[in-house]
Amino acid sequence: MKISTAKVKETLMEKLALGAPFLNQSVTNKLTSSLAMFALCSMPDIWPEPIHDLATTWSDQPELLLR
Repeated sequence: MKISTAKVKETLMEKLALGAPFLNQSVTNKLTSSLAMFALCSMPDIWPEPIHDLATTWSDQPELLLR
């Protein structure tokens, strides 16, 4: 079973975009987002520039960029 890099990117972006809607879960959001970003940066063969791509994709949604 071969998984395409586009599908991996799509899944990771979807998971990053979903966050806890309540303020008391903001620490959990930050830890989860930080772990996800670390994982993305550790896979340059799948996603060479994850931070740039996410910032570009979410440029019109600042609430996602702040997560």
